[in-house]
Amino acid sequence: MLKDILLFLFHCPFFVLTSVGMAKFYSLFVSNGGVAGRTDPLIMLCFLTLWGQFFLIFFFGTSSIVDLLNIIKAKKNTVYYYLFLRVRDLIFRSIIFPIGIVITSLFWGIYHYDRELIFGKALDSWFPTYLNHLHHTLPGILIIIETLIVNHQYHPDPITLRKIEERSSPISEIIPITSDLKQDISYLVSFILFYIGIIVYTRFHLNFWVYPILAVIPIHSKIIFIFSSSCFGVSLYIIGRAINQKIWGGKSIFLPPPQQQQQRRSTPPQPQHSQKNNTKKVQ
Repeated sequence: MLKDILLFLFHCPFFVLTSVGMAKFYSLFVSNGGVAGRTDPLIMLCFLTLWGQFFLIFFFGTSSIVDLLNIIKAKKNTVYYYLFLRVRDLIFRSIIFPIGIVITSLFWGIYHYDRELIFGKALDSWFPTYLNHLHHTLPGILIIIETLIVNHQYHPDPITLRKIEERSSPISEIIPITSDLKQDISYLVSFILFYIGIIVYTRFHLNFWVYPILAVIPIHSKIIFIFSSSCFGVSLYIIGRAINQKIWGGKSIFLPPPQQQQQRRSTPPQPQHSQKNNTKKVQ
């Protein structure tokens, strides 16, 4: 109970903070003329930072709901509990951790190399420092903390597997397994390809690159930069998976859907002597 309350007090305020930060960004972006005097929604979709904030809002909101369900001791074998838990874990594993770390590391890496390539000095006149750190620094810190305090089931939880195998707890008290390696990778790769498509489409539709770094490097360097950044995101998923296993344990195995596990657990095995009797009757 105490742990769930503390998690709620961690997730809910950051849900509010990221929501306010995103609204503030939109207000400043529109009121200051956007990029090159244009405020097209398509331009905003090119900002990976904005995607990161959107996913963080969604993640913290879903996490807060899961925390509340745990606080009121909702049954774990219900459809709605499993749905919120699965969405929370899936979005963290496939998007929040890899993309969030990419945003923080790439932004500050390029910023310290040459800030004009990513966040020019001209932006300082209307984009406050606190908002810059809210969008580019805080996400990386929160992701690390979240990894340390919550098991998002990159691997099936060993404790849960043991409870299912030993049938030592009621099914309504066992946290469902949400681990799904193939789905994690497919969501991550799909988002990367989708985002690259938006960047390229915007370049040819509006006739300029939203990010200054893409405007100054040659075409082959653009391809290398985009490809290497994508590979970096996938590598971060692997790193997050390894960190999770180090902290929470578990191993990569293929399991039937949680509903089937629950059904198997709730159905007691038929005694052997009764099976023999049935066989005799058939004969």
